[in-house]
Amino acid sequence: YGCGIVVIDHDLTFINTLCERLVVMDHGKVITSGPPAVIWKDPQVIEIYVGAPAAATPAVAGNTNKTH
Repeated sequence: YGCGIVVIDHDLTFINTLCERLVVMDHGKVITSGPPAVIWKDPQVIEIYVGAPAAATPAVAGNTNKTH
């Protein structure tokens, strides 16, 4: 339909079910964007939103039931 909506939320489960494309920000700056399956594999996103280095959380990238 050529329209979009801006949703600002930290409920990652909700965001995964709602969005086809995400823009992830940290301290007001865009750090990455793309489909959820790609976003949740990004080491910087994992570190910022999960709170652990990406290497320490290998199961997070494929998990669609994320928590904050």
